Amino acid sequence: MKSDVNFTYLFGSPIWNYDIVSIDRNVLKNYILDLKNKDIKGRVLSNSGGGWQSHNIPFNTPEFKPFYFTITNVMNSCYKELNGKADKYKVVIQDCWANVNKKGSFNWSHVHDGFLSMVYYVEADEDTGDIQFLHPSKLQSLNWDFNMFNHENITSTDAGWKFSPVTNRCLIFPSWLEHKVNVNNTNKTRISISLNTKLEKIL
Repeated sequence: MKSDVNFTYLFGSPIWNYDIVSIDRNVLKNYILDLKNKDIKGRVLSNSGGGWQSHNIPFNTPEFKPFYFTITNVMNSCYKELNGKADKYKVVIQDCWANVNKKGSFNWSHVHDGFLSMVYYVEADEDTGDIQFLHPSKLQSLNWDFNMFNHENITSTDAGWKFSPVTNRCLIFPSWLEHKVNVNNTNKTRISISLNTKLEKIL
């Protein structure tokens, strides 16, 4: 007797990665480092593991205007890929901040507020601290032990997924997807920009 078996993968977590070379990252880098020198303490949120984080960077900041323009277009492209109602809604940036992570620093596990969130690596080598996304269900790792499966990085069975930082690369992900940044064990500095977005009705 023939048996029909169907496999359906439900509730995926979309993540996009783009290498954006059109942005002048040196302008961004200089602005961020100057900002850090003027505000040594910054703010402390998920970066209590030793990294520096800026306060929100205003949308009218001249050095960031090309960046905001490019990222807004990328975000709306992602929304269309999700089959979003792009004729009725658009993705707009909600808030944005900079991060500077030196040796020994890391970011605790956290989620963001918003629709889609992003990290853009202004300056980063692959060994300066991976970003690790965690499975949305806390129960997954309790009963689906990693050692029960072949180690082939299958997203349907993994409890977490890592991406190494790369200069000029941005990662876009759902704001609700929990993630953390692993320790920078090098003597190099990782500089990045993070932001959140929201959906806004087109008038």
